[in-house]
Amino acid sequence: MANAKVTDLSAIPSMTGGTVLYAVQSSTDYQATRDQVVSQILATGLTAAGSNQGTALALTAELNQVATVNTNTGVSLPVPVTPFGKTVTVINAGANALKVYPPSGAQINALGSNNALSVAVNTSVDFHGTSATQFYSVGG
Repeated sequence: MANAKVTDLSAIPSMTGGTVLYAVQSSTDYQATRDQVVSQILATGLTAAGSNQGTALALTAELNQVATVNTNTGVSLPVPVTPFGKTVTVINAGANALKVYPPSGAQINALGSNNALSVAVNTSVDFHGTSATQFYSVGG
């Protein structure tokens, strides 16, 4: 099944334990089910937490809609793990500004290590991870 392309995950029939994504990188085999792929892509209805980087809600998906944002609460970005970097989208659908923290020891733009970027209400921002210690924001 070399060079196969899945363009619409919703078109894949529901499977239990079946492999729908298979890749090889540096002699390592990677396999994922439809549910694993979808759960890594989309997270909705999230609630921001904490008042600092260590207590903020840790994001795990690529597209994150934060629905509940109390004053001074936030989320933290995951560490980019692929050699090509990682893009994480954060949508603030809450009632207050959302603090978005980089992973521990990293920075967003030139804000300095571990400092948050504030995302306004009803705004989305893409965060592009170019290394384990650097994200750049686009939008907002």
